[in-house]
Amino acid sequence: FNGQHVELRVATPHSFRFHVSSPLSPVPGESIFLSGIAQPVTPFSMTHDAAVVGIKTAFGELRVDTSNQKWSLRDGGGRNLTDWSSFKTKTATDKDSGIILDVGPSSQTSKPLYYGSGNDPDRGALTQNHARSVTENGASSLPQYWSNAGYGTLLITAADNKPARWESNAAGGVTWTVPGDSADLYIAPAHHLYDWVRDDAELTGFAPLPPRSS
Repeated sequence: FNGQHVELRVATPHSFRFHVSSPLSPVPGESIFLSGIAQPVTPFSMTHDAAVVGIKTAFGELRVDTSNQKWSLRDGGGRNLTDWSSFKTKTATDKDSGIILDVGPSSQTSKPLYYGSGNDPDRGALTQNHARSVTENGASSLPQYWSNAGYGTLLITAADNKPARWESNAAGGVTWTVPGDSADLYIAPAHHLYDWVRDDAELTGFAPLPPRSS
């Protein structure tokens, strides 16, 4: 799309990877945010309906509308978790280079909430409406969240020391601002927070536990 490369993949047994880059760089590099552990192969099929193409698994479907450069996510039952939303590379006239990637609101969830990104900027709050990636005294935040609209996301940039930030909007969607020329949005249908905890661990690694005593 206008010099951008878009790639859809199955990342884990419960999540997709939506890749956008300019120029072509479809293979993500190593990241401190990802475990790097090989995942089991998950069967998928390709879908094609006029200008809409995508990949479909038992847990969901990730689609791109090639006619207007938008994308959306469905769960395994065909329920729309995100409405159609746009993605674009900032132009040379913009102040900073990078990618703007919107996650559409869910028409089936009014006033969605966002959990799990950390405690910055609103320390002590259970939910956040925007977040940057930071680790400092008394505050931590990661480029991820879970929404009660029924999905969770983690966004990896071309360089870990230049992470993305996100902000929700009045319509109920989210806008990711991504520095650099590559964005890998890992997105998983997850109707419950416990589902996202599992999905997130498949991406970032499960916490090590001591052996169970006999």
